[in-house]
This record gives sequence, structure tokens and C-alpha cells, in this order.
Amino acid sequence: MNPANHQVYLSGFNNTPIYTMDICEGQLFTSNIVSRDIDASNTTTITVNPFNTNGINFQTTGGHRDSLLIAWTPTQADVASSPNCFTVYVKDDNCPYFSFYQKYLLYQRLCGRNSKLCSSCSLFHSRKSNQ
Repeated sequence: MNPANHQVYLSGFNNTPIYTMDICEGQLFTSNIVSRDIDASNTTTITVNPFNTNGINFQTTGGHRDSLLIAWTPTQADVASSPNCFTVYVKDDNCPYFSFYQKYLLYQRLCGRNSKLCSSCSLFHSRKSNQ
């Protein structure tokens, strides 16, 4: 173990600081979550712990800086007041004890013409995390 090893981190959805999203039923939602490590020689590894994810597809890219690709088209049956929750973990190959995790929430909403959330049926609206 290298005592100078730095903490690894995860981005929010689409490499932003946003960890909670409202998404519209019937529309494809895609996003990526990127791992970060200022120690250039370290390789990062991402794992996912899905809770209630209703068929959301998760795929890690591997490589030197692992990323997580997310794809999902929620149906009207997926619309609920509680979000789909999942936790993403990242560690580097220098010190697994410095691993980091972040919780992500996807709220699925109806987005028809009369919906106040998606006034013009845009793909999603985002909310910044309070973290």
C-alpha cells in the first residue's frame, strides 16, 4: 500500500455533479458515470449494487479509468413516487480501503402533453444533490 495514495471519486450522471434525475416514461434514458483518481498510474474498478432498478441496464467499460454506462426506457408501469435507487462503488488497484461510493436516484415520471414536469416532453430534468 502506498501511503500517498489519494481518494477515488465518482461523477454524477453524465459527468456532472447531479446524482438525482427525473426521467420520462417511454423515453430512452442513457447516462455515464465516470471514476476519478488523481494518481495517474492507478486503475479504477466500478461495481454496482442495484436496489429496486426495474430492468435498468448497467455496464462497466473497464480500462484504466472505469466508467459505468446506464440505459433504461421506463414504461408507464414503472412510474411511481419512490425512485429507482442504486449505489455505485469505485476503488483503485493501489489501496482498496480507499474505496468510495455514491447513491444515485432515478425518479420516473409521466411526461405527456399535460404534464407539468415535462412541459414539452423533454428527456429529463435534473436536480443537484444536496451532498
